[in-house]
Amino acid sequence: MKFGLWLPVYGGWLRLHSNRPSPDFDLCSRLAIQAEKDGYHYLYGSENLLNCVYGGDAEVADPWMYAAGLATLTRRIGLVVASKPGFCSPMLAAQMTRSLQQMSKGRCSVNIVCGWWPEEFRQAGVDYLDHAGRYRRANEYCESLLHFWGQNTKARKGEFYSVEDISRANTLEPLPPIWVSGQSKHGLALAGRYGETIFLNSMPVDELSNKISEIRGNEASTTQSLKVAVSAFVLMAETDSLAESRYQELQDKRDDTLIHELRTAMDESGASSWEGLTRERMLDSNCGFDVGLVGSPMTIAKRIGDLKDAGVDILMCQFEDMVKDSHLFAQQIMQPSLIRCTA
Repeated sequence: MKFGLWLPVYGGWLRLHSNRPSPDFDLCSRLAIQAEKDGYHYLYGSENLLNCVYGGDAEVADPWMYAAGLATLTRRIGLVVASKPGFCSPMLAAQMTRSLQQMSKGRCSVNIVCGWWPEEFRQAGVDYLDHAGRYRRANEYCESLLHFWGQNTKARKGEFYSVEDISRANTLEPLPPIWVSGQSKHGLALAGRYGETIFLNSMPVDELSNKISEIRGNEASTTQSLKVAVSAFVLMAETDSLAESRYQELQDKRDDTLIHELRTAMDESGASSWEGLTRERMLDSNCGFDVGLVGSPMTIAKRIGDLKDAGVDILMCQFEDMVKDSHLFAQQIMQPSLIRCTA
């Protein structure tokens, strides 16, 4: 299994009273340099124009700008950057990717995220569309990206994007892998058509196992197997009881007013991924505790073994203290022998 870290482009992950940190490039730089030394495989920058952790009035950093800066500070770790179809043209996104590939010497991947927050689309001047419409746009967006990267170079006119003939002299090498965030039938179809990796929300291991079985079943008609990445919030302590106690402390400090505001926005969006979320599950940004990585190092290692058995290839992690806790996780968990002997 490979491991990655979410870059805190929103400032942090936990929705707590009186705790709304701002994005900090110096912090992300320290995290990136340490993560590479610790053996992490990926850094992930999520793209939102409004802050989906602390609300629309909170600052949020641009992940492409941060990733470009981090490309100059690292040498090996992969840089996965999200891109929302509609928020910029495919030609511009393709050009940004070209630059990041050059700066990072081929370490860039693009994560396609269709988006769920109507207010963000409204303020950006982008048509929100219904679920199926957002995925039709995403399919054309991916096809256009490939076009501007030197693949499928013939002119094409689509519902959302039209492209002209281009020369294969513009071929981008290596071709950036495409990740797709989504777990609906439309998301799975998009990933099967264009993706190398499908990026799933956190969920209990039994649900995850069923979802991965569905993904593998869909692959019967495709020519490649998708890698499966899963988001997780890791809360590790010396013992299970101490970890559970810390989790309850965080729940007691939960900002229910903020959560209510975001819950309302999610309900208005109609996004099936966020249906029926409790306040407890919205403590963090992506229901990251659902995957169950709260406990002692041995407990967490065993649960990661269960995730590996379920078919997870990549675990993308968030922590309460990204720098300190990710380092401890690397030291105490990211050892194949430990995960094997507890699985």
